Amino acid sequence: MRQPQESGGAQRDQGADTALVAKRDFNPQKKDAILNEHLVERVPSSDICDRYGLRPSAFCLWQKAFFEKGHLAFESSNGKSSKSDRKLAALERKLSKKDEVLLERMEEHVALGRSLGESSKPPGCPMTRGMR
Repeated sequence: MRQPQESGGAQRDQGADTALVAKRDFNPQKKDAILNEHLVERVPSSDICDRYGLRPSAFCLWQKAFFEKGHLAFESSNGKSSKSDRKLAALERKLSKKDEVLLERMEEHVALGRSLGESSKPPGCPMTRGMR
């Protein structure tokens, strides 16, 4: 007599759990854990759907999304970001060096202009160049 009561109680509990859990949204970590139960621990998908109150179609969509983006697990985001960080740092150094060279050239230009007696005129001003 105990077996029918246990199975009947288990069915009622599963039905109650299903009703309570059916409208709940699962975060990505929970979805991953649920998929791991099926893929790694080999729990049948029907048991998982019953346990978590999932529709089989929703569970299949989770699996589809998981497998479509599985290649991202093998891409090294750290390697890419460090490579791009190194490239950015190199470009910033190059730009800084160019700024220094440009500053030196401008200082030389101003000094040359002053030595030639053109210190009162703004450098490069087209209106003052031809007015000698």
